[in-house]
Amino acid sequence: MVKTEEKTNRMADTWTPASVVRRKFNAGPRRKSDHVVTPVVAIHEACILLDDLRNEMAVAGLSRDDVKVYFVSLAGTPDQPQEVWARPIPEPAGLPGLFEEVARMLAGGKFRPLGIGVWQRDREVEALNPLDPKRETVWVRPFVTGERDVRALFLAKELCAGGENGGSISFD
Repeated sequence: MVKTEEKTNRMADTWTPASVVRRKFNAGPRRKSDHVVTPVVAIHEACILLDDLRNEMAVAGLSRDDVKVYFVSLAGTPDQPQEVWARPIPEPAGLPGLFEEVARMLAGGKFRPLGIGVWQRDREVEALNPLDPKRETVWVRPFVTGERDVRALFLAKELCAGGENGGSISFD
């Protein structure tokens, strides 16, 4: 008689509920071509992702507030200093303010969506060790694939860190 081994994922035993949620949204193949979207469509996609993430967090018994989603763009023209720009997706009542800010950026020059940034807090890891870097995770869902754009998205992760209010950072 041949003994067969049952396939199991031994790593799964070490995952916290927050990391299980994260793996549902931060998995799969990387983008191979640009996903060209307008800022309005990008914000809508970010709103949908935020709602999906919050719902998954709630299903896992976690706080819906332990996840934030950011709209990430590149602002400025090649002849001007450019900035990587990240703003958190607000509650529905705050969306008009975000759309107004985007409209001002569009009026001021070139403004291109780069992707969606995500910040997540893992309270289980934080309870074990408040200084553990895994207590917070940031990842980006890119719309773009170019080398320069990927460098800009790397900077955007810094703007999303800590689950704060985003901001902008110079980019050459």
